[in-house]
Order: sequence, then C-alpha cells, then structure tokens
Amino acid sequence: DSTAWKSISHSVTTKYIQYQFEEAQCVKKIHLIAKAEYECTYTFSASNDGVNFTDLSTFTVPTGNELSDYFDISNTEKYQYYRLSAIKNSSEFNGITIYSLMMFD
Repeated sequence: DSTAWKSISHSVTTKYIQYQFEEAQCVKKIHLIAKAEYECTYTFSASNDGVNFTDLSTFTVPTGNELSDYFDISNTEKYQYYRLSAIKNSSEFNGITIYSLMMFD
C-alpha cells in the first residue's frame, strides 16, 4: 500500500485523482487497479481547462472487491486533464485505494 493513492476522509462525497498532460492527448482506454471497502461508482472525465469536465465513462465496483481491469473510453477528442472520481454510493465512504491508473490512446 505504500505506492497507492488512498482517501480516508469520511466527510467528502466525491474524491478524485487528476492528471495533467503537457500536451493534450486522446485517451481511449484505461487500466485501473483499485479497491473500495464499500460499493463505489467511478467516473472518468476530461477537461482542457482543469475546471469544466466532461464525463467519458462510468463504472461501479461492488463492496470489498478489488478491481483490475481495462475500460474502453468513448472518446475522440484530445484533452489536457483527465480525472478519475470516486462517488459515494452508501452511508459509508472510506477505504478507497487506487494502486494503478494507466491511460492509453
């Protein structure tokens, strides 16, 4: 877990990790390795200004499961910012861990 991104705040309903490319890229696939102690919906979104994001894909990870999977992203545009958001699905919202997020064109 020392190389993972973890969110442990109980008071925030949406948590995210964001990456900014030097030059805009067209991401068409991601590989995610993550775990959530409670069911969690993830949204992968993109932006060119880092403020206004467009949702590109949404998927749900069931309670206590570790996810290691590729996801095709319905995207034909180049964006400079990409964000993976974890959205609260239950009254409990802690223990979200992202081990790896890879993006492919």
